[in-house]
Amino acid sequence: MSNLSRKFLLVLGLVLVTGCASNPPYPFTKEEKKAYLKGVNNVAMCKDGSFYTVTTPEGAKAAPIPAGGRVSLGTYMSYSGYNVTYSCYPFLSFNPHESETYLINTFVRENKCYIELVREDQTKETGVAFEPSLGPRDCFVKR
Repeated sequence: MSNLSRKFLLVLGLVLVTGCASNPPYPFTKEEKKAYLKGVNNVAMCKDGSFYTVTTPEGAKAAPIPAGGRVSLGTYMSYSGYNVTYSCYPFLSFNPHESETYLINTFVRENKCYIELVREDQTKETGVAFEPSLGPRDCFVKR
């Protein structure tokens, strides 16, 4: 991980923890396609090199996210072990499709942070399907 990435993640974590500042919501245009995200809890989104806050509108079941291009999603997590406090910044990226709904989940297991994402799919017995476009965060990839 580059020094720039480490510094950014540190600043992002501090911002999310302190609440002193927040990323703006994503500025959808009228004609922009949307996908939806469930399980939103302090989720940050990166699209085209800029960070935004993902929030579920009051009364809605899912948060809108832009469809039709790769986005990165992540969060800051902090947990305590025996005399030690750990923090991590799990991120992933994927290509959301118009009108699809995705479920995001973060958790800690064996002192490691995880982030996972699946797509709702009512044709499956479980109601969810693997999302084939998943990849590592790409917000800082040189283009």
